[in-house]
Amino acid sequence: MHATFRTTLAALAMSVSTFALPAFADNILLDENFWETADLAAVEAAVAQGADVSELGAGDYNPLTRALRGGAPIAVIDFLVAQGADVNQPSHDERPAIFWAARYGNLDMVEHIVALGGDISARDDSDRNALVYAAFGQNDRAVFEYLVAAGIDPNAVDSSGRNAALAAAYQNTDLDTVTYLSEISDLSARTTDGSDAFMLAAARNTNVDVIAAMLAHSADPHGVTTDDGEDALLLAAERNAEVGVYQFLLANGFSLDVKTNAGRDALSIASYRNASDVIAFLLDAGLDANTPDASGRTALFYAAERNSAEVVAQLLAAGASVDVTDEQGNTPLLMAANSGESDADTNVAALLAAGADARATNADGLNTLAAAADKGLSLDTIKALVEAGADVNAMNADRMSPLMLVAMKGDDPALIAYLLSVGADVTLSDDFGDTAADLIAENENLAETPVAALLAAAVN
Repeated sequence: MHATFRTTLAALAMSVSTFALPAFADNILLDENFWETADLAAVEAAVAQGADVSELGAGDYNPLTRALRGGAPIAVIDFLVAQGADVNQPSHDERPAIFWAARYGNLDMVEHIVALGGDISARDDSDRNALVYAAFGQNDRAVFEYLVAAGIDPNAVDSSGRNAALAAAYQNTDLDTVTYLSEISDLSARTTDGSDAFMLAAARNTNVDVIAAMLAHSADPHGVTTDDGEDALLLAAERNAEVGVYQFLLANGFSLDVKTNAGRDALSIASYRNASDVIAFLLDAGLDANTPDASGRTALFYAAERNSAEVVAQLLAAGASVDVTDEQGNTPLLMAANSGESDADTNVAALLAAGADARATNADGLNTLAAAADKGLSLDTIKALVEAGADVNAMNADRMSPLMLVAMKGDDPALIAYLLSVGADVTLSDDFGDTAADLIAENENLAETPVAALLAAAVN
């Protein structure tokens, strides 16, 4: 490294710490916390200050959806509509206002949305109607009666094959509502993967009384899904965070020895996205954190890929190995570095502390550092991986090095400065001949920063 370049790099390291990206004002109407206490005056004030009533925010929620979910009164809905909000504008999962009113509102609100022009026949991105969506959590029978009278067929199914009765069994914790919907909709129907009402209830419903009622209706309680071969207990492991559900299932003849077609047990499945209480229960019940599935992945792989730092720590405390590799050469550390989830930085740190090899590279040539750079993990994580031995110039399957990945999609100039300081090669190029200098020039977050000029100078 030339002396001039080293001097410039040192000066740059001092300057990037003060660099800040421009901040843009948030639309308060898109903040779900705002709607916990907002009244008409607060909404009027927000609009007066420039809040856009039609803007789509994170998750494609719009202000009208937030208002309906937050229990806003009709006067607020009317104000938003008067300011230009469209009751038929699709929001999260392509659901317009009639869906949110049917699920979270009362009969007056549903009727009012229809009076404002709401399309009662609308379908969301799962081809679900407002009645089936309401069945997940609405407990006001008058709402269901109104929707049926308005022409919605309670036996119409969504893309998963769920009608109103199956949707209620799946997630509605009010037994009276589930019973009512099973009287106007076919409870004996099955979804596209072969799940019946009992299997659906076990999968997600946290009310054991509902699950017990659906068990009594099941013609084949120990049946399995047609795609993955999951029985009720394995379905529960995916997302049901109520420990009492597992206790009920085990007391009714289900076994922790059962596995999916891919060789995954309940702990493996739960580790991907379920709660720490469920993980603790399954570990206490005797499931082994080091049992591999057919691909060679243990529970720690799935936790590192998607779950919380708490679950990763639980599995490590239970003796989960950090050295195991799957059939593609992935390790739990590689999964964590490549996940991009909110706890990814913490999970990487925990796995490194447990002795995970930072030099791991999978069959596609992806190493831990390139994965972390690609997913935008923190400078501290990048430093920890480099200090643990990760190759700073390793290239992934697309011939992209960590420096090139940060240059292309990053937003922290300090990452560029650090990678250069530890020997990142500025001359590496992808299949199109583009170097980090070329890529950063197209990145609006970094193109006008000092590191962009430094990269350009370094390759010339």
